[in-house]
Amino acid sequence: MVHQPRAGLFAIGLDTYWNQFAGLYDRLDGYRATISARLARAGAAVVDAGMVDSVEKAREAAALFKREDVEIIFLHVSTYAL
Repeated sequence: MVHQPRAGLFAIGLDTYWNQFAGLYDRLDGYRATISARLARAGAAVVDAGMVDSVEKAREAAALFKREDVEIIFLHVSTYAL
């Protein structure tokens, strides 16, 4: 049996940008979705935390990755973030 790695994925952005630039969030989140699909096609069991654009979402992503016992975490730097 081939081992299916559990891969965590999240993108980062700055939440104050979303209202300043129409369509930016959707475009950047679409890039994250593309990466997620590619990881899955490569054989990974993807645990996708979505767009992390605040401290609260960062904590949620960390808890998700811990709970799901991911083996590797991929970060997509989609734009400036704090």
